[in-house]
Amino acid sequence: MPVLKNARHENFAQALAKGKTADDAYAEAGFKPDRGNASRLQQKDNIRQRVAELLEWGQTVERKATEKAIDKLAITKERVLAELAKIGFADIRRAIKWQGTFPGLLPHIK
Repeated sequence: MPVLKNARHENFAQALAKGKTADDAYAEAGFKPDRGNASRLQQKDNIRQRVAELLEWGQTVERKATEKAIDKLAITKERVLAELAKIGFADIRRAIKWQGTFPGLLPHIK
């Protein structure tokens, strides 16, 4: 479905797709605030179809951006799990140099 011919209807649909309430979208589109009219306009088929199309388009854009970032960073499930395993199975004694003694704390580490 292309852009709605009525510019205020298009603005209303875009505001709904952004998560605005029908009342807020109605006012933002340039209509005089009226809860009943906002609700009726929201129920029209062309508005519903346009909102669905805008939401789908937004999801597609976000999915493509995520895929691009994953490809750019070469992030794979295997790589993430390997890094988590390194952290989870690391020996803290190899990462920290102990200086002095700590009476009562960690008596088995020197």
